[in-house]
Amino acid sequence: MVLHFLADLFLAPQIHAALKRFKMDMVGATDSFLVPELFLQTEFPLLLRLNDAYNELPAFQDAMPEKQPDYVPS
Repeated sequence: MVLHFLADLFLAPQIHAALKRFKMDMVGATDSFLVPELFLQTEFPLLLRLNDAYNELPAFQDAMPEKQPDYVPS
């Protein structure tokens, strides 16, 4: 159980950075986060599902870089 929690702590910021900072297109031509069936058409279905789950948790929402007092937009 603890290992899964630690994996989440390490994966969440990496996925967030890939999407926001490096503008990585993990979805491709589809909007898989809107249509669950399209998750199978993306190269990273598990990472997209994890990212959606992380974004629903208040603790992860509060920890986003954009919500930190010392955040500087790039």
